[in-house]
Amino acid sequence: MSLRAEKQLTYELPLCADAEGLLRADLVCFSPKSGLVEIVELKKGLKNGEAEGRDTPLMALVEAICYGLQLLRCWSALQPELNQHLNIEPFEPKHMHLILAAPYFGKDCNPAGSGSPDMSVEQAKKLRAIVSKVNAGVKLAKDLPSPEFTLSFGDVNESKWTLEKTSQEQERAVPPGSLLNPKSH
Repeated sequence: MSLRAEKQLTYELPLCADAEGLLRADLVCFSPKSGLVEIVELKKGLKNGEAEGRDTPLMALVEAICYGLQLLRCWSALQPELNQHLNIEPFEPKHMHLILAAPYFGKDCNPAGSGSPDMSVEQAKKLRAIVSKVNAGVKLAKDLPSPEFTLSFGDVNESKWTLEKTSQEQERAVPPGSLLNPKSH
């Protein structure tokens, strides 16, 4: 009998065989029993108090969506690799949870000039509307798995090396077993 973890986490997962350095998801967590796949797109915070070069939540979302869609495109080819390297039996993804994270994500990744230290509820709502459109498109693809895509925002606590819900996300439900659910670790 082999032991299999309920979750397997990997980083810099290559999602394309012929593109060196391209299409590498920052963090991916596989939960075969529940069918949950989480893609964590990590972004930098401010550097020396400067906003120069920081990524906006929209750009982080675009990357996470690309990784999620590419993961679905190569899902059948990825299964043997997951089994060999992470000891994950083949499974069908039922839920694709995208997590956009940075040190103090709402503050450090907020578009310049908004005057707010946190990402607004309206900004988060607009990003979730994009994810809703992705769900509609995924359902149309007949040759791909069609998990439900959802979106959450996380703060990276650099002193504790943890990923936590942003203050705005505290009341929002995340999928059972999510990396953002401290009770699931």
